[in-house]
Amino acid sequence: MHTLLQLLGKEIVREQSRNPGKREFMVNSEDVCDVLEDSDGTKRVLGISLNIDEIGWFLIHEHAFKKMGNLRFLTIFTNTYMLDKKVHLPDSFDHLPPKLKLLCWEGYPMKSLPSNFCPERLVKLKMKNSKLEKLWEGSRNLTCLKEVNMWGSENLKEIPDLSRATNLEKLYLNYRLSWVKNPSSMQNFSNLTKVETLPTPINHETTKGLPVAEFSMDNLKFEKLVEGIQPLMCMGTMLPASLKVLFLSDISNMVELPFSIQNLNNLTDMKIIRCMDLEFLPAGINLVSLERLNLNGCSRLKTFPDISRNISSLYLEETAIEEVPPWTENFSKLKYLLMQGCSKLEYVYLNVSKLKHLELVNFSHCGALTGTDLNGYPSGIIALEGEVTDTELQASSSNPDNEVPKVEFSFINCFKLDEEAVLQQLSYEKLILSGEEMPLYFTHRTKGTSMAFPLVQTPPFFRFRVCAAAVFNSKPTSGTIRVFTKVNCQFKSRLGSYYDSPYQQDYFSVYHNGSYLLLLDCVVPLRKDNAATTEVDYDYVNIQFHMSSSKFKLKEWGIRLWEDCSSVENRLGNTNTVSQFCEAVEDNMTT
Repeated sequence: MHTLLQLLGKEIVREQSRNPGKREFMVNSEDVCDVLEDSDGTKRVLGISLNIDEIGWFLIHEHAFKKMGNLRFLTIFTNTYMLDKKVHLPDSFDHLPPKLKLLCWEGYPMKSLPSNFCPERLVKLKMKNSKLEKLWEGSRNLTCLKEVNMWGSENLKEIPDLSRATNLEKLYLNYRLSWVKNPSSMQNFSNLTKVETLPTPINHETTKGLPVAEFSMDNLKFEKLVEGIQPLMCMGTMLPASLKVLFLSDISNMVELPFSIQNLNNLTDMKIIRCMDLEFLPAGINLVSLERLNLNGCSRLKTFPDISRNISSLYLEETAIEEVPPWTENFSKLKYLLMQGCSKLEYVYLNVSKLKHLELVNFSHCGALTGTDLNGYPSGIIALEGEVTDTELQASSSNPDNEVPKVEFSFINCFKLDEEAVLQQLSYEKLILSGEEMPLYFTHRTKGTSMAFPLVQTPPFFRFRVCAAAVFNSKPTSGTIRVFTKVNCQFKSRLGSYYDSPYQQDYFSVYHNGSYLLLLDCVVPLRKDNAATTEVDYDYVNIQFHMSSSKFKLKEWGIRLWEDCSSVENRLGNTNTVSQFCEAVEDNMTT
């Protein structure tokens, strides 16, 4: 429908005049080139859109826009960033229409905008990958301006006075800006919600008395604000309290964040990456709106961040953090905790019973990690000794598709970790470990697709843990590889009663080739509604396991039953007895 509307609009505009320069909107690339080359536009033109990818080399006439006094929208863009110097302007080019609201000119080839250009009506200024060194002189009334995007304009030397751009919401200033004049009036941006820049090499010579900043695309980066002042120490007072997104990267000599950052109470996203010298974060503050914090690559940061209790995503990869402290249980909204490659991490305290929203925890490639204390039980897991009531367990297992979300823990290549101790903890629902051999913890194993066991009693919930030893060996990939698992239980009594449970389906994600142990907790409710006991006493159960992935090879899988539904011999794993019994039960259940 969107494409049809575009075609209809183009046809309506085309019918306005045979002369493209007399149409309200020009979107045909050939027509646009003809009009701009011949200066054949008129006051009737309101908008121009030119896709550079569809044209060859051409020269815009020096007076191309002088007759288009009512032009509101000018967009010259590319979808491939292959500018190839296709659009050229003569040195005598000196005019842009005064009523422009949108000026988007990717690869603008001149060092400055026309000296008589009036930006007062601009709402969006997007000059990505331009050759601009400056925009305009002096202070202008820019109350309409909401967005400035200079991504890729690596020659930009001066940021204009934006003190009167009181409605500015987004400011994108790009990499390789050298010494940039940074007006102190930047603190007046009461509506600024997003400031972005990227890393850039910079000449660190000092310019006396000149407030300076280094900006780079995709997020604001202050290398220095004022001569002699610790980098970023003024940031909290310069950035508006309305700021929602802050992204800093590759800032050298930034040892700490200023305490004044506590004023950014509207901040939802903070991304401070690869700041190698960052060692300290403010303590005792709570950024009430902060949801996502990314400190990846801050390799000297030793303390676990405590700057928001509403955090949902924590990215702390390749930091020097030594411990995940017990007070993380206060992060009640936490969903993701990613700490791959933290070489100094030694111990993890994580009370998952209080982290009701937890979905993914990754401590892979933490070579110094020796132990974990995963207290409590996540929302969907079963506790022994009555820690979780049957009612709670039944509620967590009542998903109509039997696909209750599970917390996934990953401890890949944590070679000092006592994996047997981790297995004894019940505080995980999905777990990924490195390994080729099935741990002794799993008392029953097979290379087939099913295993059968006797039941000494029929519990309200049949509970067990599965482990699959799998090898992932495929071509290198930049993304994750998912392996999907399905578990099914078939129950049968000597009197002929039979129950085939729905499949429990899950998936695991890995990134690299290797041998993995994929562990999964399973729950099968056998009691209907609120009945005091199960309606049928089952004597046997046959458990089937399937793994679907062309890139994984299943070597072996095993299970461990909880104590309340299996015999002593079965729990202790008398493998000779079990193998003989499995064969007998499988024959019995197929008849």
